Amino acid sequence: MKDIRTSRGLNSYELMADPTIEKIQSLLIGIIKAQEEFDIQRCWTYLSLAFNMCQTIGLHRNSTTKGDASTLAETKRHVFWLLYTIDKNISLNLGFTSHFQDHDIDANLFTPSDHHQYRSWDLMTLVTAEFATIQGRVYDELYSISASTASDEKRLNTIEKLSVDLIAVRDKLLAIDVSAGLYADSLHGMAACADFITYSVLTVIYRAETRPRNAMAISSRCYEAATLALHSHLKCFTYFRGRQTHKQIEYVHWILLYPSFAPFVIVFTHAITTASNADLSLLQETVKSLDLIKGLSRGSRHLYTICEAFARAAQVLVESQQTLMGLEQHQDGSLVIPSTMDGPANISLPNVPWPEDTFDSTMSQDDISMFLNDFIGANRSVMDILNSNYMNDTLG
Repeated sequence: MKDIRTSRGLNSYELMADPTIEKIQSLLIGIIKAQEEFDIQRCWTYLSLAFNMCQTIGLHRNSTTKGDASTLAETKRHVFWLLYTIDKNISLNLGFTSHFQDHDIDANLFTPSDHHQYRSWDLMTLVTAEFATIQGRVYDELYSISASTASDEKRLNTIEKLSVDLIAVRDKLLAIDVSAGLYADSLHGMAACADFITYSVLTVIYRAETRPRNAMAISSRCYEAATLALHSHLKCFTYFRGRQTHKQIEYVHWILLYPSFAPFVIVFTHAITTASNADLSLLQETVKSLDLIKGLSRGSRHLYTICEAFARAAQVLVESQQTLMGLEQHQDGSLVIPSTMDGPANISLPNVPWPEDTFDSTMSQDDISMFLNDFIGANRSVMDILNSNYMNDTLG
């Protein structure tokens, strides 16, 4: 009932009529709640509203806070940069242009606290905002409409620059001393999972090596990054598995659901194209870990449902040595869509006898084939596909 009242309040005319920092803070809470529930569309809607309010009262401008008392100015900066960070992440995951554009922002970053208990949190939040800036650049420079017209040379240079910058920010986060911070255990947990998030975004960066005219679907570097991401998740999960429930929920909401599902889908595609037992084992271990935390939130259950269905399909294909139709592996390890007289081949699961329990009511063989054509053939983002009508109808 409380959640219903909160949702109604955030959608009310009164909230929109007169933008204030308090109303933006309310929307920020709603955005975080929507993230936790894996309600990406509601999250994006609230981000749009919060962005418009930030624009109206000028939170993106440094001049806006010059006349404020220091405490109020810092509060405004905290709220603005938290919204900025979430926006850049959701934008890249969905494959949409972000609301907060760097070229139109001159707001100062907030000042880290001098108190040793809070300073580590502030430093980590600031580095996370730097990470978000790179996520925004990944979309703008590799996936936007203007990026699609770039030359191969420029595209490859961009990929190299972004990957180097991403690792540098990861290293900067790991260099933060969190031992004196309040709830240091949570900070240690976040630092332990830095590789998972980094390799997940690196997977998205290397996925941009795909070019329609050479029909490459998945590069060897993209596959390697995806594999490292899943191994990093399993390492993180070992850290959180024996912890109290609220610590596991922290992992689900702030780590596991932060990046896109791209690494799992990349490894799944590689597994069913090459009949790789190593890939299958990695997928199954990942699903086992998700099974143990699926009851913690709607988001964790949603993730488990999707990955479990994909892993079942992978098991049938790998064990039968029947591979995905429409993709083939080249000597350099990349997966390529072969050309036909009618253009690029259509990607589909092979016609094999599927055990009755392979696909339950949540997903079918056709759903997975359609998903792969959207993801590889049309180069759509994983999150965008999962929030499309046919996937929503499938997953409920």
